[in-house]
Amino acid sequence: MAETTAGQLSGWRAITPYQWLVFLVVWAGWTLDAADFGLFSLVLKPAVTELLGFPTTGALDKAQLGEIGKYGGLLAMTGLLGWAFGGFIFGVVADYLGRVRALMYSVIIFSVFTALQGISQHLWDFALYRFIAGIGTGAEIMIGIPLLAETLGDTNRAKI
Repeated sequence: MAETTAGQLSGWRAITPYQWLVFLVVWAGWTLDAADFGLFSLVLKPAVTELLGFPTTGALDKAQLGEIGKYGGLLAMTGLLGWAFGGFIFGVVADYLGRVRALMYSVIIFSVFTALQGISQHLWDFALYRFIAGIGTGAEIMIGIPLLAETLGDTNRAKI
C-alpha cells in the first residue's frame, strides 16, 4: 500500500471517504434486507397462526399446520415477487430521479412497510405490506449496484 511515483495513493487508501460512505450505506441496506428475510422465517409460524385465528397455546392439528405452511409459503413468495417488481421498476425510476434519491425512497418504502407488517390485522393486509416492503428491497438491491459502481469508478470497482 505504498504511494506511487506520481504521488497518488494506491490500494485501499485510494478510496475516498465519500466512496466509503456510499459503500457503507449500500452494504447496510443489503444487510438489513437479508436480516429481514432471515428473521421473517423465525416469526412466520407465530404470525400466521395469530392472523389465521388459530390458538396460540397448545398443539395444532395437522390441518392447521398445513394451512400455516400454505399461507407462509405464499407470504414468502409475495415478498420475493415484490423484490422482482421493485428491482425492475426502480431500475427505471432511478434513471429519472437519480440513484441517491431513488435509494432514499426505497429505504423509506422498505422501512415503513416492514413496520406495518407488525401491526397487520389480517393475512391479506400482511401480504400487501410484505409485497410493498419487497418492492423496497428489490429497489435497494438494483439501485445499490450501479450507484456503487459509478461512485467507485474504474480503478476501485474491483477492490470492493
